Order: sequence, then C-alpha cells, then structure tokens
Amino acid sequence: MQNAYDMRRYKKSFAALVDAIDAAQRGDWRACVDSYELSFNLSGGHRSMFKNRYYVVSGFTATLCDGACEPTKNDYKLIESIVDDENERPEIRAKAAFTKGVLRYDKGDRNGAARAHRKCIAIVDAASQAARDREIFIGNRVNARGQPEHDMQPAGVVMDRTRANASNNVSDRRVARVDGDVDLDRVVDDLMIQRETARMRAHGGGVISNERSQHVAFRADPDLMRERGVTGDEYNDRLEPICASCYRCGSRAGCAERYPSCAACGLVAYCGKPCQRADWAARHKAECRPKKELRRGDMVQLPPTREGEGGTEDATVTPVGFVAGDVADGTVAVEIRRGETVECEVEKLRRLPSRAPPPPPCA
Repeated sequence: MQNAYDMRRYKKSFAALVDAIDAAQRGDWRACVDSYELSFNLSGGHRSMFKNRYYVVSGFTATLCDGACEPTKNDYKLIESIVDDENERPEIRAKAAFTKGVLRYDKGDRNGAARAHRKCIAIVDAASQAARDREIFIGNRVNARGQPEHDMQPAGVVMDRTRANASNNVSDRRVARVDGDVDLDRVVDDLMIQRETARMRAHGGGVISNERSQHVAFRADPDLMRERGVTGDEYNDRLEPICASCYRCGSRAGCAERYPSCAACGLVAYCGKPCQRADWAARHKAECRPKKELRRGDMVQLPPTREGEGGTEDATVTPVGFVAGDVADGTVAVEIRRGETVECEVEKLRRLPSRAPPPPPCA
C-alpha cells in the first residue's frame, strides 16, 4: 500500500527518470547513468509499487554494458548492493548480476565474470512462480494507431531471456559476450517514445517548463557528406538504432525485440549466430575494433551543443562529423564542415557505424 511519503518519493524518482531521458537525448551518457541510478535509489526499495523500477535498472545497466561511459566505483557499488539484496525482486537482481558479469569480462576478469553469470542463473532458478507471473514494465511501444503504449511482460519471460544470455556467456567461449535483451539502442529508441509522456507525468500531471523542452536533432554538413560519399538515405540509416536491424541479412527486429550487438565494437547487430559468423568471415573481421579506437575517416557523433539566442527558442543540436587526424594526448581533430575542424576529447565522441544495414529481404 502506498502512503503519502511513498507518493512523494515516487514523484522524485520519476523526475530523476525524466532527467535521465533528457541526458540520453543530448548524448550525455554519464549524466544519464547518474540520473537513472538516482531514480532507482529514490524508488522506495523492494516493497515499492513504483512500476518503473525494472525499466530504470535496465536503463543504467544497458548504458554501462554498451560502453557509452566508463563505470565508476559508485556504479559497481550499486550493482553489488542490488545483487546481494535477497529481498530485492529477482528480475532486478538477475539484471544486476548479469551486468556485473559483463563489466567483469570487459575488465579482463574472466573468472569473476563467470561467477557473476552463474549467480544470475541461480537467482532466476530460485524465483517463485508468483514472482515469475508478475507483469513488469519494460518500455514503451507504438501501437497500430501510432500512439505510445506500455510494453508489459511477465517477469518470468524477462528473467528467462537474461538467464539465457548469462548461460551463453558462461558456456560459449567463441563469442566474447552477449550484451543482453535490453541494450543501449533499445533504451535510446524507447526514449523517443517515452520522452514527452514522461514530461507530463513527472510533476503530478503538470508539464515541465519549456526551458527543458528543447528540440534535439543531429546536424551534418550536406557538402561534407557528399564529399565523403554518404548519401542522405545512408546517413539516416547509420543513425538508426543499431540493434533494430541485422547487418548481414537485413531483417528487422520487432518493436519489443532487439538483436544482440557485436560485443567488441557494438556497431553491428545480427538476428542470430549464423548471420554473425557469415558476416564476420565476409567483412566484419576486417572492420571490427573497440568503439573508442578512432581512425581517420570514422563518422562520429560530437557532444551536443546549445543554439539559439534572445527570442529564438533554444535547441540542443548534436553535430556529426568525420575524424580528420590521428589521436594525440586523448584528443583528435574532427571535420564538421568542409575545411573546418575542431579538436575533441576522444572520450566525448561516439563512433557511428561505418556502414548502413542492408535493406530488408523481400517478403
């Protein structure tokens, strides 16, 4: 039963969730993770009736697993505390344990990763039937009328997917790791739907001030794109959520499904292992490298900037350009217009796919 204190706490938690949405929209992934974690910490604990708790955990764990920002000691501490809390709901503990395994693997701790994945499996196996039958909120989707609606699934279905990914990571030594069923591209894609409805609910039904309702858009110089041989359609496709398409056969994932991305670079995704292996042999082996390893010619997303003065409405714009030099002392030159380059910190750049997914196969 919710009391007045709980309702106030949920209100603060939802406001932090909105902050996470804003941060993700402008590409500030550290602020995104911090806001998601604050939302979770303010959500009232395992007895809470706040429906977004699993969604919030998926938000910050997906961002960390994807490598969009470097995990901090506080991130690890929160994940550990969730895993160790036996009173916490099993789908949340399992997600945290799986994330711990992925992060351990990325640090080179293979044994620690295996222990965390086995812990995830044990948590799911020990879940009661009542816990498995409970429906949880995993995101939003667009219905046939083009309107957003909640995507609710039984916790057991969600846990089984997490368990399967953990089991694969323990048993399949040929694949570096599987990121999971809810990854960063799912989060970003869902935020496009969640953003406006979240704003109206965050403060008891009132709309957040227009100061925080900025437009968010990517900006690329058309002349530069033509010079680099990137057509308008290809540019748009390379900005689409990566895990919505198979980069081998072109099949498209459903609205509640996301294909696993390459664990090494995160810039391609596949509908299954046959396509992954075939594409690896054909071309991805030659192009795959860590996502923060930048080379001349890479298309990159720069940190968002604010535009607009006086009576003009402020807008958050995310520039897109091409790496124009070699990395030196953690910085690199990025060409944003023909003949115009800017120096950027490598850690603040996000490398975009080097190619668009193929068109979907004919029905």
